[in-house]
Order: sequence, then structure tokens, then C-alpha cells
Amino acid sequence: MKRTGIKSSALVLATLILASMTFTWAQAQPEEFQLPSPGLAPGHPLYGVELFMEENIEVPLARLTRGRLGAAEKRLRLSEERLAEIEAICNRTDAATLERLRYRYELQMNKTLALVNATDSLDLETRVAERAMNHVRVLTQLRARVPEQARQGIDRAVQSSVKSFGTHMRRMAYRVQQVESQGGNATRLYEEMDGLRTRVQERLMEFNRVRERMPTPGFSEDIQMPVDPLGRGNRSQRGPP
Repeated sequence: MKRTGIKSSALVLATLILASMTFTWAQAQPEEFQLPSPGLAPGHPLYGVELFMEENIEVPLARLTRGRLGAAEKRLRLSEERLAEIEAICNRTDAATLERLRYRYELQMNKTLALVNATDSLDLETRVAERAMNHVRVLTQLRARVPEQARQGIDRAVQSSVKSFGTHMRRMAYRVQQVESQGGNATRLYEEMDGLRTRVQERLMEFNRVRERMPTPGFSEDIQMPVDPLGRGNRSQRGPP
């Protein structure tokens, strides 16, 4: 019995290691974005065990194998698993359960952004911003399906995503100023900022159209585009720097 238990534990550990190591950015390019499998849903007897293993085994293993980058990727993946769980149960559960999932989604995204900030990697930050834009699209679709009482949570999740885009744009603007102060050419960074603004605006317009058709009780705050930190408006209309 002991030997069988040891083999089972080793198999579980090996599976978790593979899950942590095989996730790559190539799996989730913006044009190919899909939510992961939701796995166990809230209410399942082992759902709490799954959450425990994520925090105490999967994230530490990802950090061990790839450092902060690996941990950021894993937490981003976990945030998307929470979205997948919302999608799986949104038509047949109560608003309180959906709100807990929404909170866990935002928690994982906040931890992801904290790790991104610690790496000081503009490339990683840009990729996370691209993924977050896909999250807004998913949240827009979910908003039309969740109970009325759960809409406020969806609105707040989108609001949080838009704020994170604003933070990302401010960091990009700072890098633009650094490059230009050293006499460099920041055209590529300008183009990236403009592309990001355009895509965020498209996602937000789509979300607001759904919101207008289905207002949120008790939540009337506007969710607006982040302010352009360089005050340029749409640079694509003004030509290169």
C-alpha cells in the first residue's frame, strides 16, 4: 500500500511539473486566444484542494523552474482558469459564487501584474496587456449571460483591466521619454502604444454597448479609456516623432 501511495504521489507531482513547464506564451497569442479548461468547478468536493495545490505546488514550481517570469505566466494562467470557471457555471449558479470567482480572477491578475513590475520587462508587460484585452472580450460575453446581481462584479473586473492598461501605457511613456532623452528613435514604442490604445478602445466600446443594453443595478460609474500619458491623442494621425 505504501509503495502504491508513493507511486501515485510521484505521478501527481510529475504531472504538475509538466503542467508548469509546458505552458508557453505561444499557446495564447491574441489571435488564437482561448480560455483553458475550467477543471473542477466551485461546489466540487475537491475544488478547495485544487486551489490549495495551485498556490502551494504549481506556482512555487513555476517560480523554481523559470523564476518570476514563470510565476507570472502561471498566475496569468490561473486567472484565466477562473474566467473559464465563470463561463462554465454562469448560467446555473448564484451571484455570490460568481462574485467569489471574480474576486479570485482579480487576485490572480493583481499578483501577475506585481510580478511583471518586479521583472521590469516591457516585453512581458506588453504580452500580459494583450492577454488582458482578451479577458475584456470574454468578460463582455459573460456579462450578457450572468444573473443581473452579478453584473456589477463583471463591470468592476473590466474597470480593473482598463486601469491596468493605463498603468502599462504610463510605463511605456516613461520608456519613450528615456529613449528620446538619450537621442534614440522611439517610433516603435509609439506604434505599440497607438496599437494598444486602438485595441483597448475597440474592446471598451464593445463592452459599453452591452452595458447600455443591460444596465447594472447600483453601479453607474463610467468605464473610460485610459488617458494618453503623452497627450498625443491618436499618434497614427500625426505621423512619426
